[in-house]
Amino acid sequence: MDIKDFEQKIEKAQARLENWLQKLMEVSPNSERLSEATEEIMVGLEELQVATEELYHQQEQLETANREAEAERQRYLELFDYAPDGYLITNRWGIIQEANLTATEMLNRRQDHLVGKPLSIFIPETERRPFYFLLHRLRQQETIAGVEIEIQPSNHCAAFTAAISIAFVRDEQDRIVGFRWLLRDISELRKAQIENQRQQERSQLIAEIALKIRQSWQLEAILQTAVTESQKLLQTERVVIFQLESDNTVTAIAEASSKDNSCFSGQNFICGFLPAEHSSLSKPQNNFGLSQVIPGYYFKLTNQTQSTETIPQPEITNLIAPIYVRQKLWGFLAFHRCQQQLPNSLPPSPQWQEFEIEVCEQLADQIGIAVSHAEFILNMEQLVATRTEELRASNLKLQQEIEERLRLEESLRQSKNGVYLIADSLPILIAYVNNQQHFHFSNKAYELWFGKSVKEIYRSHLQEVLGETIYGQIEDKVDTVLSGQDVVFEMQLPYRNADLRWVNINFIHHHVDQKVQGFFALIEDINERKEIEQMKDEFVSVVSHELRTPLTSIHGSLRLLNAGKMGSLEGKSQQLVELAEKNTDRLVRLVNDILDLQRLDSGKTTIKKQPCNTADLISTAAETMQEMARQQSINIEYDPTSIPLVADPDCILQTLTNLIGNAIKFSDPNSSITIQATERIQDILFQVGDRGRGIPANKLESIFERFQQVDVSDARQKQGTGLGLSICRQIVELHQGKIWVESIVGEGSTFYFTLPK
Repeated sequence: MDIKDFEQKIEKAQARLENWLQKLMEVSPNSERLSEATEEIMVGLEELQVATEELYHQQEQLETANREAEAERQRYLELFDYAPDGYLITNRWGIIQEANLTATEMLNRRQDHLVGKPLSIFIPETERRPFYFLLHRLRQQETIAGVEIEIQPSNHCAAFTAAISIAFVRDEQDRIVGFRWLLRDISELRKAQIENQRQQERSQLIAEIALKIRQSWQLEAILQTAVTESQKLLQTERVVIFQLESDNTVTAIAEASSKDNSCFSGQNFICGFLPAEHSSLSKPQNNFGLSQVIPGYYFKLTNQTQSTETIPQPEITNLIAPIYVRQKLWGFLAFHRCQQQLPNSLPPSPQWQEFEIEVCEQLADQIGIAVSHAEFILNMEQLVATRTEELRASNLKLQQEIEERLRLEESLRQSKNGVYLIADSLPILIAYVNNQQHFHFSNKAYELWFGKSVKEIYRSHLQEVLGETIYGQIEDKVDTVLSGQDVVFEMQLPYRNADLRWVNINFIHHHVDQKVQGFFALIEDINERKEIEQMKDEFVSVVSHELRTPLTSIHGSLRLLNAGKMGSLEGKSQQLVELAEKNTDRLVRLVNDILDLQRLDSGKTTIKKQPCNTADLISTAAETMQEMARQQSINIEYDPTSIPLVADPDCILQTLTNLIGNAIKFSDPNSSITIQATERIQDILFQVGDRGRGIPANKLESIFERFQQVDVSDARQKQGTGLGLSICRQIVELHQGKIWVESIVGEGSTFYFTLPK
């Protein structure tokens, strides 16, 4: 009964009961027992209603479970029917009870034709006894795995090999009532395995042939080994290697035959089998189809007068594979085989199998590689012979060069010894110091001066040889020369650790590839020269002082006479007085310059640095020299740029007026003189330029020396002493500055000097 019908009957019974109770209440409404019974009945009805609802809910759950089970069963049936493997269920005696679609396709029977049939009818008769024994073992509950049996679906279908997995079917008492058979067709797998094994065997044979081919380096031996081993591998009547000639004919250069007669070797044939698509003689990208099978009559002798008995007859077929060497067609590998006449006069059957064609092509490739190697070895041997001859000539030339170098080294050694002898005989100290400040060479003069032998000085540091005091005085000079700037300076060195002597030191840097490797140190003893200069300076100082007083008196008297204070002079007397005044004026300037220079040299003059300004210095100097410039019709142009600096203003004014005076003296009338100052990163640059006659290049340095003039007549014509520029240099150097001149002859000169900020 459906649960809904049951629920409807309960509802009808409940309605009738309520109706009956209503009637009872109408008949005897005050009956107490009746009331209790009614309540009990009502409770029972309610409990019955609850039970009904629970039953209905369980019915819904059961229906849902049934639907899910049906869906799962349907999925199982689909998987069962469309599984990739055949699936059978048999009883204990091998009678088929159930089969999926794959099994029906494998056995070539409909499903209703399979059910009830014994599985043994699909086993070939030769295999049925092992199959019955297999069923017997299964009934004995023996687990069997890895079984392969031959299946014969029908007389019209080919048999196939199946791999079988077998499982037991048990009933509720765990008794075996049947078997599940899983069939998988492995025929293609077995064919692939067999073919793979055959391919491995062929590859092994080809590898062995290739090894035998490559064991020889001679081309003839390689080719003969190739045809002999190839003939053994494919069991053909003849194997020939043809080499392609330039006229597209071929020549047989190697041959192997199962018969004793040799008919091809050394002969030239028309190459009628050259593929048209490969006429470019280059190897195609795809090697497929390179081989070709042709009849024997393709081989035609180029010389028709020769006997034709050796030419193959039409019953011979030839398998031809091209041989490529370095991607170019080199020749052909030809296999000759007789065709057998089949019964009933049928045409000859093709004897060349696909694997034989593949082997032929692989052998041709191996021969091409071996020929390439042989040609390479031959070329290498020729190249080695050529290189050996070249090396022999090079060795002879090298031997000659070595002998020449030995002679040069001996000559250099002698020259070096000569240089050492010269260096040792010179009265100056000569040394070479590397960039680590260690001595690498010193002459004998170092032994006399410092009391240390050459061996002791070698590789010693400068500080060890010179001492801490002297090294401290020249350390900045050493740093300068190692930075790439030559240094020349004078100082006093202790001679044998005793008396101090004046020396002139010249540090000359040595660089390789723009990197300073060290420097040469030249030290000259100038103590006697210094003493003479000191005597000279003292003499000049004394003479100058002694001359200044009478010169001043004479100069003053001549000025009075020239001015007419002592009476008027006429004619030659006046001229003589004017000339005397000019000469005495020049002598006074000379004496004053000498005294100034002597004070600068002696160090008695000290500069008094104080804050000042470039604009004030340049303006004052220009105004001071303005009258002199006006007399020479010279225009002074200056830029009053204000740059603060710390210097001795009197000394800088003296330097500027000296430079301006020189510019006025050597400038043409109606020209201009320029004065300016420029602030740079580390210093201040002053420059005084003119448009005069200029200074020759060989005089640019010497004009700063004492009593030096560009022209010897300048001292007389320009009334110069030759000491002004020397004084300027002394003043600038006392300020740690530099002074120089740049000039172009005929265009003018510009004097420069720098002062530190």
